[in-house]
Amino acid sequence: MTEALTFYLDICGPPSEKFLKAVLSFVEDDMDKQRMQQLISNHREYEDWKQYHCPTIADLFVHFPSLKIGPKVLFTQLNLLQPRYYSISSSLDASPNEVHLTMTVVTMDKKGTSRKGLCTNFFAEKPTELVNCFVRKAPDFHMPENIDKPIILIGAGSGIAPFRGFWMQSLINQERKGKCNKTFLFFGCRRTRLDNIYGFEFPDLLTRGTILDIFYAYSRDSQHKKRYVQDQVYKQKSLVHYLLEKEDAHIYVCGGSKMASSVKHSVRKVLEEEGKLSEHEAEAKLMKLFDDNRYHQDIF
Repeated sequence: MTEALTFYLDICGPPSEKFLKAVLSFVEDDMDKQRMQQLISNHREYEDWKQYHCPTIADLFVHFPSLKIGPKVLFTQLNLLQPRYYSISSSLDASPNEVHLTMTVVTMDKKGTSRKGLCTNFFAEKPTELVNCFVRKAPDFHMPENIDKPIILIGAGSGIAPFRGFWMQSLINQERKGKCNKTFLFFGCRRTRLDNIYGFEFPDLLTRGTILDIFYAYSRDSQHKKRYVQDQVYKQKSLVHYLLEKEDAHIYVCGGSKMASSVKHSVRKVLEEEGKLSEHEAEAKLMKLFDDNRYHQDIF
């Protein structure tokens, strides 16, 4: 039982509406049963409850004290623990026997109740623990085979993860071939001092010419005007347009879906304004970048 709850069953995720419906008959108190029924029948109320309390399976027994369910029945209703996917942050040529990962330790605080993210806190608190893992291919998210094609890297927070692998490979290419892909990095984070992941590596990369320029976007730093990576992409529209149109550059975007959508919108605006295109023409040109495998996304 301990092994199942520790390694295989998800007890830290919020109970789903389907789960509540399955255990409703095991609630003995009428008031508890009525409150649970409200969550099942009203999706908005369920979402409010989930967002406000960040409940786990264990919390369910606190919120509904009369819920009496045995372990055998409980186990049949719990979901299997799903794998967490992380972008590889290293180059196989640079680290042939290692796989590097980049992660931000996830914590949530809801009205004084602290909740820890499951996977990142596991790594943080048990750094020597053995874990089951596997490598999943991302066939469309890799550096261009042509070393003469520039690359535009756009990421926020831990979205910088795969790009570290890119510049590690570029360092190897510089040593072996005497050159590497012209690289421009757009990196967004909240605060300069706390969130500038791998910032200590940037000075050397710029000095070597491994990265030609870095455009920062700080969203929470009091020393800077609030700015996001999509804002910087638009601000550097002349450069972005020149690289795309004149040098057949590749764009790589890694991060949350909302950020990726905003970046795509900024790129479309760049194509429209700098290329003097209509909105429809700019959208078609953007889609062609996808079709030609020159616009790559790693979204989580």
